[in-house]
Order: sequence, then structure tokens, then C-alpha cells
Amino acid sequence: CDAFRRPERFAELLLACECDARGRTGFEDRPYPQRARLTELFEAARGVDTAAVAAAAAERGAKGPQIAAAIQLARADAVGARL
Repeated sequence: CDAFRRPERFAELLLACECDARGRTGFEDRPYPQRARLTELFEAARGVDTAAVAAAAAERGAKGPQIAAAIQLARADAVGARL
């Protein structure tokens, strides 16, 4: 859903998941904490200063795919810190 460029799509995906869960018999009024938790984790990943990560990786001689991997790792670390 390309959440980092279009975060509203991620929010819509989570809403669809919640609607699916609540649309099942017996689940209409059950709590759905997954939406808030996934939003929190996404915000952690989104909070990574990707420009700084990319610059640091480039200073170490990284190129395109290596810079992308460094950004992905930084985002994963940010999420991991919240788990």
C-alpha cells in the first residue's frame, strides 16, 4: 500500500481490517486493539530520519540498494524498540 508515501492508504487498510473483524458474528462489539498498535508501530517507522540514515550510509560508501537496506534496517529497529 506504499504507506510511507501515502500514509492514508495504511489507515484505510487498517480500517478495512477492523471492519472485516467487526463484521463477523459475535465480534461486533469486541475490542480491536490491533489498529491502534499497528498505527503506533507505523508511526515509529515513519519517524525515522531517512535523510540522515541515507547520508550516513553514503558516507560509508553505500550506494542505492545498500542505502535502501540501511533505511529499512533503521525502520525495523525503530519498530523493534516499540515491541
